[in-house]
Amino acid sequence: MLRTTLGPDVFVRGVGTYLKRYAHGNSEASGLWEALSEASGRDVGAFMESWIQRMGFPVVTVEETADGLKLRQNRFLSSGDVKPEDDETLWHVPLEIKTVGADGKAEVDHSAILTERETFVKLPDAAERVYKLNSETAGVSVLRS
Repeated sequence: MLRTTLGPDVFVRGVGTYLKRYAHGNSEASGLWEALSEASGRDVGAFMESWIQRMGFPVVTVEETADGLKLRQNRFLSSGDVKPEDDETLWHVPLEIKTVGADGKAEVDHSAILTERETFVKLPDAAERVYKLNSETAGVSVLRS
């Protein structure tokens, strides 16, 4: 997921920095996040905090509207239904939406990181268009409502 989100070159550069820095010592996850943050210019620690420190994972539900896609993240636990009071964790969920253009070729229409409970992505005629959410399959489970 991080490799796809940061890009392969940035990811490899960050991991290289991490390996050199801790070649003969010990580290914690924060050392890797710091090296990846330096390479990418992004706060990887904030991105990864919920993925590493919280139980469960997000499930993103998609609702097609006339103007686009309504995306909502909720917590999934393998132990069963999540009670509302247990569904307070929000993840940084990377999402790419690929659509098929008039020429029949797939193209990335939208790339974002979902950090709120709900968000809206403008995609006119979403119900009639061919699109793929989580196009690189590097993120989370996506359900269409």
